[in-house]
Amino acid sequence: MILAGEAQFDGSLTVKILQPPEDACIGDRIYLEGSAPSSKPAKQLSSKVWDKLLPFLCIQGGVAKLNQSSLVTSSGVVTTSDLPDGSSIH
Repeated sequence: MILAGEAQFDGSLTVKILQPPEDACIGDRIYLEGSAPSSKPAKQLSSKVWDKLLPFLCIQGGVAKLNQSSLVTSSGVVTTSDLPDGSSIH
């Protein structure tokens, strides 16, 4: 899955792909800081569940967050550049 942040600048939409930590590997799981990745993740997330999460995903200080919890891998935080606080994630 690819996650991206988006924001409006001067009437045009800017989209930036979220960046995993430099040491992350393809296939690393993303989870909430302070928790652990699920040992048995769902193969596919229901679109109804995803739609309920979307309003709570945003950028704060260049870091991808769900509410106030950072999105992380075992190598560190998921980030993006050049998007203001409050930018949405899709």
